[in-house]
Amino acid sequence: LAYFKFLKLGPKILKFLPGKKFSDIKNWLEIYSYWNQGGITNVLNMVLILGQLCKSSEIRQKNLIEDPIEIPNLGVVHYDTDIIFDTPKEYFDWLKKRNSVLGIDMKGLPVVGILLYRKHFIARQKYIFDLIRIFEKQGLVPVPIFITGVEAHTVV
Repeated sequence: LAYFKFLKLGPKILKFLPGKKFSDIKNWLEIYSYWNQGGITNVLNMVLILGQLCKSSEIRQKNLIEDPIEIPNLGVVHYDTDIIFDTPKEYFDWLKKRNSVLGIDMKGLPVVGILLYRKHFIARQKYIFDLIRIFEKQGLVPVPIFITGVEAHTVV
């Protein structure tokens, strides 16, 4: 996880270093931060940065490049909201409100964790939300948690 912290913090620190001595690493860290966060908007901004580095300075001047949209390394998700919940408790609080509006009583229903890869969530893989729907139709309460990879095993 220290590596991910460095990738996040590195570009912010390196931009204050003067001269061109560190320009390659600054550029790499900035480009990688967009790639690592994933998603269409971040990849588009990454391509714009690459264009700017290839002497198309108009891209930066026109403010076409946005900061990377940060997606956490771990989160709980559901197809009925765009919110990425930081904890299962936040998710359950939201789920209880949602279910009370829909007239669904969760008392006594089995709770089932679904462990997902973050990259699959970012890519909006269809199976994720299909799986949640299937579990719900079977009378289960799914808790879909995405993680970056095996280094985020603390969820389990």
